[in-house]
Amino acid sequence: MQQKKRINVLFVSPGYKPYIGGTERIIEQIGNEFLQSGHVARVGVLTTFMDFNVSPPNENRNLPSRETIDGIEVFRLHFSPRRLRLFYTLPAGLFSTKVRQVIRDFQPDVIHFLLNEWYVANLWIYWLTRKCSKHVMLIPFHEPPDNFHFLLMKWIISFLGRRVDQVHVSCSHIKDRAAEYYGIPKDKIEVIPLGLTSNSRSQGQGGNRSGEPLTLISVGRLALEKGQLELVRLFHQVRERFNKQVRLVLVGGDGGHREAIEEFIRQNQLEDSVHIAGFVSQESLEALYRESDIFILLTRNESFCLAFAEALSYGIPCIGYAIGALETSFTQGVVLVEPFDSNAVANRLQELVNDDALRMRLGQEAHEFAWKAFSWKTTCERLLRLYQGANKD
Repeated sequence: MQQKKRINVLFVSPGYKPYIGGTERIIEQIGNEFLQSGHVARVGVLTTFMDFNVSPPNENRNLPSRETIDGIEVFRLHFSPRRLRLFYTLPAGLFSTKVRQVIRDFQPDVIHFLLNEWYVANLWIYWLTRKCSKHVMLIPFHEPPDNFHFLLMKWIISFLGRRVDQVHVSCSHIKDRAAEYYGIPKDKIEVIPLGLTSNSRSQGQGGNRSGEPLTLISVGRLALEKGQLELVRLFHQVRERFNKQVRLVLVGGDGGHREAIEEFIRQNQLEDSVHIAGFVSQESLEALYRESDIFILLTRNESFCLAFAEALSYGIPCIGYAIGALETSFTQGVVLVEPFDSNAVANRLQELVNDDALRMRLGQEAHEFAWKAFSWKTTCERLLRLYQGANKD
């Protein structure tokens, strides 16, 4: 039997290391699995010089235009024109000559678009490579607002979704919504859940350590859509109903809401109870998970929520709103309430804090569920099959 040619896979994303958010961690994990699989020769990331740890994001001119990080080749380009950023919160385009040079140098067999909000760049790269590469598009399905400024974004995502070879989504809810909202044929959309890193496995926790406060952790950008300001307000309202000392730790870079959160903390003398950790390394995040007892994120839209999966893998029960992607992806070890009922969240949070037995039971369920449901190895095997099915021949 003839051995199949090893392929080159190029991811397209507005950010990569040293910035490390959810999308960047997906690239890191999938890329590492691809390189170990023996089926992929090169993994690359076409990205920008943008630093998304600051608000508003700015270019970091100290970064090299090309480097290799843990085997993954990183190509950074300046974006242009800046005015198109008015359509959304991400860089809107790339210098065409530089894109052509990256494509010539890397020779991708597969181009995988990872963020549909970066729609102008995705469209331009697709157009430049439409005859020489297969194209796969991840749709996280962050539905753009229904106003004039976002109509172009919706149109381009619909255009690309119907023309790329395959579309990848992380759960059945997003498949249904992408088909309905963007008009993408369902037989082109493949559901492939994301995975978990093997070194984050824990035996489950569920009970706080003797003599220490019970720790709530929330992981995500400090932004409106992630709900951390709402969470801090809710924590302030409900903490007198707890039967033990509780602290709240917020992990994530500034998405525009850090100043408002800090001001609320000062005004209500919450400095001893609420800690803003900000952006942390993967090692520090793992240490924080190991010290935590409950994960809570009042996000209003999610494509999958990798932080939910990670918290579950540490045996940490999770609380959030029953928005579609969370409801269909996470079925055990979680407490999901009616969107966006903050009173219901307060009641369930009080119950989970005060009832040690319930918390321990949900924590054990969380741990067992996460390690059965989410595997980067399985994700990558299915993506490789998807790439093989994205046939241009």
